[in-house]
Amino acid sequence: MEKMVNGVLMAYPDKGNEVTFYIVSTVTPLPDYMLYLTFKNGEHRIFDVKQLFSNPKFSKVFMPLKTERGLFNKVKVGTAGYGVYWNDCINFGCNSLYAKSIALDSILSITTKPKTTRTKKVLTPA
Repeated sequence: MEKMVNGVLMAYPDKGNEVTFYIVSTVTPLPDYMLYLTFKNGEHRIFDVKQLFSNPKFSKVFMPLKTERGLFNKVKVGTAGYGVYWNDCINFGCNSLYAKSIALDSILSITTKPKTTRTKKVLTPA
């Protein structure tokens, strides 16, 4: 049995065991091997694929995204939004993308400084 709660798919494979899926709606490749992700729950997140190139566990699988010209930009959302893929061999699951990505709101709050207002002193003749 499955149900959608606030854009997050909740699945109940066994009685009492709940599995949560953060369904991907859209993916857009960005410069410097970053992915802009929109999830079905409305969240916008950034995933840094470079972290996979330096991880010995993943580097062999994901290195073609860096070495094969144009492959990185071919990223697509997988069936029913359960992840993203580039080809038959290179894919990444929705929950891992969610867990290892950063909410766009967090990035914007770090990089956006509050505006300060300056007042001009007006000198009037005495």
